[in-house]
Amino acid sequence: MENINWVAAHQKYKDGMTMKQVANHYGCSYCAIRANFKKLNLKIRSKSESKTGTRHPRWKGEFLFRENGRKCVLVNGRRVHAARVVYCECHNLKEIPKGMHVHHIDFDCTNDDPVNLELLTAGKHKILHLHRKDQIFLKLVQDN
Repeated sequence: MENINWVAAHQKYKDGMTMKQVANHYGCSYCAIRANFKKLNLKIRSKSESKTGTRHPRWKGEFLFRENGRKCVLVNGRRVHAARVVYCECHNLKEIPKGMHVHHIDFDCTNDDPVNLELLTAGKHKILHLHRKDQIFLKLVQDN
């Protein structure tokens, strides 16, 4: 670890690598990287800085993929579900009206095809998904 060029390591970190990736690159621990950056007064990203936009670990090109597979895009520096952007573009809207939700007709949140999207009130959207969960539960009970 004595042979690590800490300025070069910090540059890799500034260029978008995570501390864990820098540690793996240099064959040392995350704790060693963090401790030496702090000791040398090198800037460490805050949690909010490290998890946003293109620096987010699930950022794939122009999309960020959430744990459930849902795609997000950056709009004015904010993460927005891709389905909302698609719906707005297809219906010439600047934004989704307040209190409205974009619903995936086939219940597949990864399918952002415009024909699969519809606008529902928040209440109707919730009821629709609760009804769907009830149907799935009843099917499970009937199958057993």
